[in-house]
Amino acid sequence: MTDDPIVDAVVKRIQKRSTAGMKKFGKPMTRDDRTTVEWLDDAIEELLDAAVYLTRVKDDLEIAKSFRRKA
Repeated sequence: MTDDPIVDAVVKRIQKRSTAGMKKFGKPMTRDDRTTVEWLDDAIEELLDAAVYLTRVKDDLEIAKSFRRKA
């Protein structure tokens, strides 16, 4: 696909999510049954979830770092 394995991994994940989304919703992203505001609300909710996940991982890393300092 590309010369960058990281980009290739992201592309594969996007393709996998697209397949799952089509199975779940039966409609492509070009569907027109949602307003722009609804799409924005979905994106905001996804980003809020991402902030929670990133905070969790950050906390885990800080805990691990504090254990390494004590060792």
